[in-house]
Amino acid sequence: MSNPITMVEALYQNVATPLNSIRKLVNTCPDDAWTCADDGVTFWQHAYHALIGVPFWLRLTDDDFAWPDFHCEDAALMRPNPKPVITREQMLSYLDDCDAVAKRCCDAMTDAQLLEPHEFLGKPNTWAERWFGQVRHIQHHIGVMNNMLHRHANKTVEWQ
Repeated sequence: MSNPITMVEALYQNVATPLNSIRKLVNTCPDDAWTCADDGVTFWQHAYHALIGVPFWLRLTDDDFAWPDFHCEDAALMRPNPKPVITREQMLSYLDDCDAVAKRCCDAMTDAQLLEPHEFLGKPNTWAERWFGQVRHIQHHIGVMNNMLHRHANKTVEWQ
């Protein structure tokens, strides 16, 4: 019988899988739909907004977070019509960075640490809450992106 996976590994898999869904959406999105917008918020903004949360919320220390070189505050905050547009290549590279952050966090954590209370941004929290919050957040934006892709390009990406 093989060794069962740890809870930390299960949480990582449940972040890595939606990150892979974002990769599929980004790769599937036609160029003319990349900047399509609903209520002023573009397809690429949803991808960036979903991704930026991973290194922010899963950082091991306060010093572990840095905005990417191409950071656009208006895009991160989902304000209408942000400039400059983040390219598909930048997004895919950043997606790799986000997955590496999640993996590094997983590798540094034990199952027992998941439920240990700690303070983050001045509020009581646990690592489990931070991981689950990222799964919910990413999945929400995957749904929005898939819907936008369907309406603006008549394409969708299969659920994983």
